[in-house]
Amino acid sequence: MSNNSTSFDYIRNHHEIPQLPDNNSRFKWIKKFITRSLAHFTSAQNIFNNNIVNVITELNNRQNDLIKSIENLHIEQQAIIKKQDNIQKTATSQFNNLDDRQNDLVKSIENLHKEQQAVTTRQNDLVKSIENLHKEQQGVTTRQDNIQEIITSKINDIDNRQNDIVSSLENTNKEQLIIATSQDNIRKIVISQFKDIDSRQNDLVKSIENIDNKQKDFVKTLSNIQKVSTSQFKDVDSRQSDLVKSIENLNEEQQNVIKRQAGLQKLATSQFKDIDNRQSDLVESVKKLDEEQQTVIKRQIDIQKHTSKQFKDIDNRQDTLVESLNQMNNKIAELFKYSGKAEQSFNNLHSLYNKIAEQNKAIKNIISTATGSSGKNSVLGTNAELKNFINDSLYSDYEQSFRGSEKIIKKRLTYYIDKLKNVKSSKENFILDVGCGRGEFVELLIENNFHAKGIDANSVAVQCAVSNNLPVKKGDLFNVLKKCKNNSLPVISAFHVIEHLNYGDMIKFFNMAVNKLKPKGKLLLETPNMLNLFVAAADFYKDPTHIRPLHPATLQFYLKEAGFSNVQVDFLHPFPKPEQLKILKNSTTANNNFIKLNNLIFGARDTSIIAIK
Repeated sequence: MSNNSTSFDYIRNHHEIPQLPDNNSRFKWIKKFITRSLAHFTSAQNIFNNNIVNVITELNNRQNDLIKSIENLHIEQQAIIKKQDNIQKTATSQFNNLDDRQNDLVKSIENLHKEQQAVTTRQNDLVKSIENLHKEQQGVTTRQDNIQEIITSKINDIDNRQNDIVSSLENTNKEQLIIATSQDNIRKIVISQFKDIDSRQNDLVKSIENIDNKQKDFVKTLSNIQKVSTSQFKDVDSRQSDLVKSIENLNEEQQNVIKRQAGLQKLATSQFKDIDNRQSDLVESVKKLDEEQQTVIKRQIDIQKHTSKQFKDIDNRQDTLVESLNQMNNKIAELFKYSGKAEQSFNNLHSLYNKIAEQNKAIKNIISTATGSSGKNSVLGTNAELKNFINDSLYSDYEQSFRGSEKIIKKRLTYYIDKLKNVKSSKENFILDVGCGRGEFVELLIENNFHAKGIDANSVAVQCAVSNNLPVKKGDLFNVLKKCKNNSLPVISAFHVIEHLNYGDMIKFFNMAVNKLKPKGKLLLETPNMLNLFVAAADFYKDPTHIRPLHPATLQFYLKEAGFSNVQVDFLHPFPKPEQLKILKNSTTANNNFIKLNNLIFGARDTSIIAIK
């Protein structure tokens, strides 16, 4: 395939099979007959190719329409996503503002709680101080009571002492009375006993003096007692005055404490009023926040409804796309039907070709009878050589146009060099490339230090390879393989050869390859990938020498039956990406369908098979 045109343009421009040139010769009427028969032979194929081109162009146009509609849907979906992002941004900003306001309110409430806690702590401290004052007052009162009790006890002691003094005075008076009575008695006795008075008078005088001294001492003691009592009463009075002063001071302090309590109560009532006002303000702000949240929730509900409608529209559009893809799948099934019809038409063409070959034999017989026996061999020999040369040159031009240049083929075949890393070759045990064409793989093997030889049935391709100093000869693959020794060749390669063989020759080639290969030798095969719909329905039939497409599983089965132990299958050379269906952004279902379609229609064009003995 050329590099300057797409596959569709290429089919439009090259779908007709070229005719033989009308050269002037003495067998002009034979050439006219052959060209007319070939034109009759190729007309059905040209019609079929035109039909395939029309179907593919219609598929391409519908595919472009689908891609445009999907791109429009993708643009609309991006616009919807942008709207949703903007709405989400506004909603998030509003929620952030609400969160900030809520955080500020929470902080203010926390500060109020802290202030309230500080007020309560102050109140508790005040209560504690008041309680301490009460305790101190109770202590003062207890002290006062104790002092009063002490004073009363002392007063009672003083009273008791005074009573004792009085009782002692009364006793002294009684003693004086007794003394007086005794004096009277004594006087009576003195009178009665006058005689004894004089003797005892002195004793009485002495006793009276003693009594007087005792009375004086008693008077002194009474005066001392009175002095002591007066001093004690003075101390008690001073102590009572000090107690009165301390009680007055305590009363003043108690009044000051009561005043402070009243001031603190006023402060507490004012602060509680401020707290109540702030709480009312907070309640109003919380109500406003609730209203704003309700409005935001309503907006979110509206946004969700709008987005749900848009998603429903997108789902409906996706359903339409799925329907269109199903239609495409149905058309692909129709293409499968066309491929079956194409195979039938090709078989019909092959039968026509056989009929033409029989006609050519008849023409040769006519020519031999016309020329006579003397010039028979020379005429037929030159005619056959000329015909073979024309066919070989025409097919080499076809391969140059359809398969590509030597550089392109050589670049594609580098894939197989990596598969031959552990292969050893020599002059006797060389790598044989069957159907080598212009010798691209033989040249690549020699460049990588392998011993290789090539064979091909096309004389023009062999001349091209020989002109490049490559070891390539013209010959039939079966004759060449017969001459090779058994278990001698390390590798046999046959790229795009087996699709030119009929069933019997293909089985024969596999059996001969197993015999000629060394143990663990490799058979390298490449053939068009019939799993690709475009290749199986159109590209395969570009080459009129192709017999039928070959399924990879079929080849794998027959190679194992021939005696190969391991058969590896790989798929190479997909269509260029510009020719494949484009992958869209953010549309997984459509992209999955596009990937499947790309694998079916624009996937690998060639099947690579490596069979190991």
